[in-house]
Amino acid sequence: MSSFKKCNKCNEWFPANTQYFKPQKGNKDGLRGECRECRKIYDELIKNPEYKITRAKEELEILTSSTKECSDCGGLFPRNSEYFYVRPDTKYGFRNECKTCTVDNRRKYTLENPELVAENRKQYRIDNIEKFTEKDKRYREQNHDAVVVRKKRYSIANKEVIAVKQRKYHLDNIDSISENRRLYYQNNKEYFAVNSKQWRIDHPEEQRITNERRRSRVRNLPHTFTTKQWKDTKEYFNNKCAFCEAEEPLAMEHLIPVKNFGEFTRDNIVCACKSCNSSKHTKEWKTWFRRQSTYTLDKEQKILSYLGYKNGIQQLSLV
Repeated sequence: MSSFKKCNKCNEWFPANTQYFKPQKGNKDGLRGECRECRKIYDELIKNPEYKITRAKEELEILTSSTKECSDCGGLFPRNSEYFYVRPDTKYGFRNECKTCTVDNRRKYTLENPELVAENRKQYRIDNIEKFTEKDKRYREQNHDAVVVRKKRYSIANKEVIAVKQRKYHLDNIDSISENRRLYYQNNKEYFAVNSKQWRIDHPEEQRITNERRRSRVRNLPHTFTTKQWKDTKEYFNNKCAFCEAEEPLAMEHLIPVKNFGEFTRDNIVCACKSCNSSKHTKEWKTWFRRQSTYTLDKEQKILSYLGYKNGIQQLSLV
């Protein structure tokens, strides 16, 4: 409640309390619109029989008139719902101000009280959640394509914000998410079995990377090698074996073998054909490579350059 209130009759300002205004439950501030003095004058006036007759004639004219005056801008408009908002709880069935003034006043109030308006809208939605749920559902059904496009545009424009929110939600609800995933898997085992098998067939390289990660994880070795890094590796060596330049199906070769604690990371993987991969096995790669008929110094330097070696020290492993 504000500290002062303006009387809508005499337009004078008074402290907003029951000393100057009579209480009225229907108003937001709990006070009548006119001050006590104006109300006292009005109460005496309505006791006069002549006033009652005059007032009755005025009300009859208003009810039967085809026009209505806006209490805000003073304009005279046809008395219908095209120019005035309907308000059944009033004596004359319409709001006192015209539609234009009503919209302008609401817009002005919203700009001046954004937090209060947002809170009121939020509370109204909570109090009428069933109505809004049904309304939202009906809107999505009728405008499915537009909703999809809008969501896609929002996701592209706010990718980082969405990622942060999703990460926070996942961390805050890790237990419930894990439980829901477990239950969903238990209830759809057949579906996952079929789709997993098909995925392995359609994505052989991704499956090999998954298997290698698992193998390294079991041995407590770093396993950060990704599908993109494997693609970059093959492009660097022109989709050929790094040792013999054969164009056969390429395997992920651990230069330092897993048996010797070789990591499944960017600085330990090159592409090799099946023959070279099998031949090298767990041998030290430089010693093995220099004994091959396909060995050249340029190939060795290319491998070392890819692995980030400088002056005999691997720079990538220091990052």
